[in-house]
Amino acid sequence: MAPRLLPRFGLRALNGGGLAVTTVGYVLLAGLSSHGTYVADVLPGLILVPLGGGLVLVGSTVAGVDGATGEDAGIATSMNNASMQIGSAIGLAALVSLGTGHAAVLRRAGADQVTAAAHGYAFSFTIAAGMTAFGAFLGFAGIHPTPAETPTVRTNAEERVV
Repeated sequence: MAPRLLPRFGLRALNGGGLAVTTVGYVLLAGLSSHGTYVADVLPGLILVPLGGGLVLVGSTVAGVDGATGEDAGIATSMNNASMQIGSAIGLAALVSLGTGHAAVLRRAGADQVTAAAHGYAFSFTIAAGMTAFGAFLGFAGIHPTPAETPTVRTNAEERVV
């Protein structure tokens, strides 16, 4: 789906829109409670988060390797992949740490184990929603390429990196 949307709407709309969809998914997941159900409280968020993530993955990959020459395409792709993997690992570790810390505070305050865990997850999803909302804002409005930074469309097939 994303490869078809990219030429029509551009990188800014694809990345910003993907992060906006992901934000909605995280907001839905932030409403978790110990009395919720999977279908009503978890499934909608679990559908939207990867849907938006797929849009962002394609858009950020194109942005990360666009303009690389044939000899630099491999390093551009590897740097792009490494930064996505490392960023995801660090982000997940931070969210898990914050969520378990919040759950531990609730446990010490007298909350039962299940309620504390649910609120810890909800806290992590709230932070994730805030971060992706900020990313969506930057994707839509915050970053404008100057004419010198705008990539040119290559018409010669030999110049394109496939």
